[in-house]
Amino acid sequence: TLAGVIESKQERARIAQRYDLDQTQIDYLARLYGGGLDEMLSMAEASNAMRRIHPELPAVYGQILFAMRHEMAARLSDFTAVSTYLRYYRRWTREEIQRMAAFMGAQLGWEERRIKREVEDEYTQNFANG
Repeated sequence: TLAGVIESKQERARIAQRYDLDQTQIDYLARLYGGGLDEMLSMAEASNAMRRIHPELPAVYGQILFAMRHEMAARLSDFTAVSTYLRYYRRWTREEIQRMAAFMGAQLGWEERRIKREVEDEYTQNFANG
């Protein structure tokens, strides 16, 4: 199983191959999700959400799904500032925030107006904390 930190090289290789992840992603996700890693990866794979949120970071869109279903994330800031702390990893552009908000909004049925508000709130907070 994928409980906790994955120690065997064979298990890491299996996960890397099955989910098309690199070692940085496996380490990051295992540290963040521990025993919930298998569920998060399965959820992401089933929803076609294994792509990286940003090419320089190990985070994947499936983490947004997990945050909504298991951590009661109802706003983009719940995901970026509480579930993952991604807000603090870098200065996000509006376009990057827009992609995350659009993905989350599609899952939660947000209208365009709500997505724009989430983007502006996150963009403002991102620079306020910079």
